[in-house]
Amino acid sequence: MFNRKFDFGCVVSFFTLPASVLDLDLEAFRANATVQGLKAGRLAVEGANGVQLATSADAQFAGFIVNDAAGYSFENVPAYASGQVPLSLGGGVADTDQVVEADLVAGDVLYISDDQPGLLTKVKPTDATAFAKVLVGNSGNADKIVTLQY
Repeated sequence: MFNRKFDFGCVVSFFTLPASVLDLDLEAFRANATVQGLKAGRLAVEGANGVQLATSADAQFAGFIVNDAAGYSFENVPAYASGQVPLSLGGGVADTDQVVEADLVAGDVLYISDDQPGLLTKVKPTDATAFAKVLVGNSGNADKIVTLQY
């Protein structure tokens, strides 16, 4: 889940999906593990073979995936039709549930996880750059949604 609330110089750019998924039929595309991993609210970058989930080393280039690449059962699949995934790059305030911990509180600094690429964590990886700061925590929320500034 990703909900952009405020933009501070933020832009949405489109990045190409990995070539390995571009020739699949729709059913295989939606079931593909790579496509399933590209969920709204996760962080991604443009890699050598197309968009890929980010790690801590990608912090200055990473952006939030705006829509699930696999789409939703009740709508069309723009990523399948275009071969691209939109990423929100730059700064702003947003909500996401793509975090490792369920005990985040306001003021926690978040990093891109190396253990679970694309997710945010409060555990600092070695030599990592901070990516976001929690404004409204998720402690006590079963859905793990946090509001953060990035």
